[in-house]
Amino acid sequence: MMNCSNEKITADPIKVVLVEKYPLARAALARLLKDDGYEVYQAQNRQTAIKYTQALEDISVLLVDLEMAGWRSVVRKAVRKHNAFVIAMEGERAVSGTQHFKRRGIHVCLKKPIIYDAVRMAIRQKSKKVLPTQQKHTMVSAAQFIRSGSHWPSRN
Repeated sequence: MMNCSNEKITADPIKVVLVEKYPLARAALARLLKDDGYEVYQAQNRQTAIKYTQALEDISVLLVDLEMAGWRSVVRKAVRKHNAFVIAMEGERAVSGTQHFKRRGIHVCLKKPIIYDAVRMAIRQKSKKVLPTQQKHTMVSAAQFIRSGSHWPSRN
Protein backbone atom coordinates (compact mmCIF):
# COMPACT_ATOMS: atom_id res chain seq x y z
CA MET A 1 0.00 0.00 0.00
CA MET A 2 1.37 3.41 -0.97
CA ASN A 3 2.02 6.07 1.65
CA CYS A 4 -0.34 9.01 1.08
CA SER A 5 2.45 11.57 1.49
CA ASN A 6 4.41 10.04 -1.39
CA GLU A 7 1.56 9.85 -3.91
CA LYS A 8 2.01 11.67 -7.19
CA ILE A 9 -0.75 13.36 -9.15
CA THR A 10 -1.47 11.34 -12.27
CA ALA A 11 -4.20 13.35 -14.04
CA ASP A 12 -3.64 16.70 -15.72
CA PRO A 13 -1.55 18.73 -13.31
CA ILE A 14 -3.31 21.22 -11.10
CA LYS A 15 -2.14 24.76 -11.81
CA VAL A 16 -0.90 26.59 -8.74
CA VAL A 17 0.11 30.25 -8.59
CA LEU A 18 2.48 30.80 -5.67
CA VAL A 19 2.83 34.41 -4.53
CA GLU A 20 5.57 34.85 -1.92
CA LYS A 21 7.89 37.81 -1.52
CA TYR A 22 10.79 35.85 -0.01
CA PRO A 23 12.75 34.11 -2.80
CA LEU A 24 14.04 31.18 -0.73
CA ALA A 25 10.65 30.41 0.78
CA ARG A 26 9.01 30.72 -2.64
CA ALA A 27 11.58 28.45 -4.32
CA ALA A 28 11.37 25.80 -1.58
CA LEU A 29 7.58 25.68 -1.61
CA ALA A 30 7.52 25.65 -5.43
CA ARG A 31 9.96 22.74 -5.49
CA LEU A 32 7.81 20.70 -3.09
CA LEU A 33 4.70 21.43 -5.13
CA LYS A 34 6.44 20.46 -8.38
CA ASP A 35 7.73 17.26 -6.78
CA ASP A 36 4.10 16.40 -6.02
CA GLY A 37 3.21 16.93 -9.69
CA TYR A 38 1.64 20.39 -9.58
CA GLU A 39 2.23 22.92 -12.35
CA VAL A 40 3.63 25.87 -10.40
CA TYR A 41 3.91 29.52 -11.42
CA GLN A 42 6.00 31.65 -9.07
CA ALA A 43 5.29 35.33 -8.50
CA GLN A 44 7.45 37.56 -6.35
CA ASN A 45 5.02 40.50 -6.35
CA ARG A 46 1.48 41.63 -7.08
CA GLN A 47 2.19 42.65 -10.67
CA THR A 48 3.56 39.24 -11.66
CA ALA A 49 0.74 37.42 -9.87
CA ILE A 50 -1.90 39.48 -11.65
CA LYS A 51 -0.23 38.78 -15.01
CA TYR A 52 -0.49 35.06 -14.28
CA THR A 53 -4.15 35.31 -13.31
CA GLN A 54 -4.89 37.16 -16.55
CA ALA A 55 -2.78 35.02 -18.90
CA LEU A 56 -3.30 31.50 -17.57
CA GLU A 57 -6.36 29.32 -17.95
CA ASP A 58 -7.75 27.08 -15.24
CA ILE A 59 -5.80 28.20 -12.20
CA SER A 60 -6.98 25.86 -9.46
CA VAL A 61 -5.02 27.08 -6.45
CA LEU A 62 -3.60 30.41 -5.35
CA LEU A 63 -1.08 30.41 -2.50
CA VAL A 64 -0.64 34.01 -1.38
CA ASP A 65 1.57 35.73 1.18
CA LEU A 66 -0.59 38.10 3.25
CA GLU A 67 2.46 40.21 4.09
CA MET A 68 2.85 41.15 0.42
CA ALA A 69 1.52 44.51 -0.68
CA GLY A 70 -1.52 44.13 -2.93
CA TRP A 71 -2.51 40.62 -1.89
CA ARG A 72 -6.20 41.57 -1.88
CA SER A 73 -6.22 42.45 -5.60
CA VAL A 74 -4.44 39.18 -6.46
CA VAL A 75 -6.99 37.14 -4.51
CA ARG A 76 -9.90 39.09 -6.02
CA LYS A 77 -8.72 38.48 -9.59
CA ALA A 78 -7.96 34.78 -9.03
CA VAL A 79 -11.34 34.15 -7.43
CA ARG A 80 -13.36 36.14 -9.98
CA LYS A 81 -11.70 34.75 -13.11
CA HIS A 82 -10.79 31.21 -12.04
CA ASN A 83 -12.86 30.52 -8.93
CA ALA A 84 -9.47 29.58 -7.47
CA PHE A 85 -9.07 27.84 -4.15
CA VAL A 86 -7.12 30.35 -2.06
CA ILE A 87 -4.62 29.35 0.60
CA ALA A 88 -3.32 32.36 2.48
CA MET A 89 0.01 32.34 4.31
CA GLU A 90 0.02 34.64 7.32
CA GLY A 91 3.14 35.83 9.12
CA GLU A 92 3.57 37.07 12.66
CA ARG A 93 1.31 40.05 12.15
CA ALA A 94 -2.32 39.01 12.07
CA VAL A 95 -3.90 40.56 8.99
CA SER A 96 -7.57 40.18 9.80
CA GLY A 97 -10.21 37.92 11.19
CA THR A 98 -11.97 34.87 9.79
CA GLN A 99 -14.98 36.79 8.49
CA HIS A 100 -12.72 39.18 6.58
CA PHE A 101 -10.93 36.23 4.97
CA LYS A 102 -14.21 34.60 3.95
CA ARG A 103 -15.41 37.80 2.30
CA ARG A 104 -12.11 38.02 0.41
CA GLY A 105 -12.45 34.49 -0.95
CA ILE A 106 -9.78 32.84 1.20
CA HIS A 107 -10.55 29.21 1.99
CA VAL A 108 -7.64 28.29 4.28
CA CYS A 109 -5.19 30.49 6.16
CA LEU A 110 -1.96 28.88 7.35
CA LYS A 111 0.41 30.49 9.83
CA LYS A 112 4.06 30.85 8.90
CA PRO A 113 6.34 29.02 9.03
CA ILE A 114 4.39 26.86 6.61
CA ILE A 115 4.41 23.10 7.04
CA TYR A 116 4.21 21.61 3.56
CA ASP A 117 1.92 18.75 4.61
CA ALA A 118 -0.72 21.35 5.53
CA VAL A 119 -0.51 22.83 2.03
CA ARG A 120 -0.66 19.37 0.47
CA MET A 121 -3.70 18.41 2.54
CA ALA A 122 -5.51 21.66 1.74
CA ILE A 123 -5.01 21.18 -2.01
CA ARG A 124 -6.10 17.54 -1.83
CA GLN A 125 -9.22 18.49 0.12
CA LYS A 126 -9.97 21.08 -2.55
CA SER A 127 -9.62 18.53 -5.33
CA LYS A 128 -12.07 16.18 -3.57
CA LYS A 129 -14.81 18.81 -3.55
CA VAL A 130 -17.37 18.54 -6.33
CA LEU A 131 -19.11 21.88 -6.07
CA PRO A 132 -17.54 25.16 -4.90
CA THR A 133 -20.52 25.70 -2.59
CA GLN A 134 -19.54 22.55 -0.68
CA GLN A 135 -16.16 23.98 0.34
CA LYS A 136 -15.86 24.89 3.99
CA HIS A 137 -14.09 28.12 4.79
CA THR A 138 -11.93 27.36 7.80
CA MET A 139 -9.06 29.37 9.22
CA VAL A 140 -6.64 27.14 11.09
CA SER A 141 -2.99 26.93 11.95
CA ALA A 142 -0.86 24.46 9.99
CA ALA A 143 -0.62 22.22 13.05
CA GLN A 144 -4.40 22.16 13.51
CA PHE A 145 -4.89 21.37 9.85
CA ILE A 146 -2.49 18.43 9.96
CA ARG A 147 -4.03 17.09 13.18
CA SER A 148 -7.45 17.20 11.53
CA GLY A 149 -6.49 14.33 9.23
CA SER A 150 -8.38 14.04 5.97
CA HIS A 151 -11.35 16.11 7.14
CA TRP A 152 -11.79 19.83 7.60
CA PRO A 153 -11.71 20.81 11.27
CA SER A 154 -15.19 21.10 12.73
CA ARG A 155 -16.45 24.58 13.49
CA ASN A 156 -19.12 23.28 15.89
